[in-house]
Amino acid sequence: MALDGLGGVGKTQIALQFAYQIQETSLECSVFWVQASDATTFNNSYLEIAQKLGILGVEDDKADMKQLVLTALEGLPNPWLLVVDNADDYEVLSKADERITSRALIEYLPNRGNGAVLFTTRENKAATTFAEVNVIRVKKMTRVESIKLLKKSVHVQKHSLLDDETSTTELLDLLFDLPLAIKQGTAYINKNSTPISKYLSLYKGSEDETIEVLSKDCGDRGRYRSQQNPVAKTWLISFEQILRQDPLAAEYLSLMGIITRENIPISLLPPGESLLKQEDAIGTLTAYSFVTRRITENAFDVHRLVHLATRNWLEKKNELSIWADKALNRMVEIIPAGGHTNREMWMRYLPHGIYLADTIKVAKENEMIVIELLDHIGCCQFSVGQYIEAEKMHQRTMALRVRIIGKDHPEIGRASCRERVWIK
Repeated sequence: MALDGLGGVGKTQIALQFAYQIQETSLECSVFWVQASDATTFNNSYLEIAQKLGILGVEDDKADMKQLVLTALEGLPNPWLLVVDNADDYEVLSKADERITSRALIEYLPNRGNGAVLFTTRENKAATTFAEVNVIRVKKMTRVESIKLLKKSVHVQKHSLLDDETSTTELLDLLFDLPLAIKQGTAYINKNSTPISKYLSLYKGSEDETIEVLSKDCGDRGRYRSQQNPVAKTWLISFEQILRQDPLAAEYLSLMGIITRENIPISLLPPGESLLKQEDAIGTLTAYSFVTRRITENAFDVHRLVHLATRNWLEKKNELSIWADKALNRMVEIIPAGGHTNREMWMRYLPHGIYLADTIKVAKENEMIVIELLDHIGCCQFSVGQYIEAEKMHQRTMALRVRIIGKDHPEIGRASCRERVWIK
């Protein structure tokens, strides 16, 4: 069986609760825990199991310690549960470290005996590989569950900080009822005695302020001390993992971080080398729960906090301006200069083009491309009868053109006819 879902959605906590319930209802059942975020943590977990089971010979350098553990698990007379937590990167388990052994780590997981294996992973592709059809997608909590978690996590003596129900509801909306974000927020509230309305203002500030809040580690005893606990850092790890596993998926995520996060048509994304690779890339982002498909509209939505974290990731890599330029060129390519051809499709591109034009920071050599994008948007708005919006867009286009090349430049005379009309 496998639990999969967005980082911070509560997979490990569910597995923990399940393990405790198993032990409460079946005293003879043993529970073994393997941290599988990398080969080192996997090996250390198996060594701990070997020591708990009292397996002889595991300290021998020539012994295959993991094989000894596998044999012991499959031979246990009493029932057992093996939890393989954070199996996020399938390559960690599927590829052998030739320096140590020719066998992949997954070959050391039991598939017979009197027990069961439960995986937790952020990636649906890994989940289906591990557990085939026995996969449970962990979705966000209901609002009732979120409020319950919030109240349970705030210190009793500070419950009065939750009296503002309007602010509490608004905060949970912004956090998308994500358990890790709620736990992170309550840790901050407990530490600083901050009212919900004050903490809410931190999330409603600038992007930098929001990322700072998401990146702050206030401690959570329910998570590994060796791991990055804050929401933003949790997802940064996944971003880097996607970059290694599926570069095209990383490109799509980077582009989505630059444009508006809602209703992104598949056709807006640059085509891959093949339709199969493009579909695989989209599948990767869906598997990590970073995007949600709109089935009937052939489009995606990006989680608000993922959208912010993606921009932060690009900024940390000094690639924000690079992807801004790529997005700009893509928008000029797909948004026409008005007309009626493919109107239904390009109208869906306009919000992304407008958002990009309003937020983009480009190099000076690309400013004329911004002008071209603004002109195209204005022409499209004019074509659909949005005359006031078109007028504003063309006035903006002409003002930018004059600022860049001067009002007496010959190019001004060759500017879009609609620009000249509006500017008069």
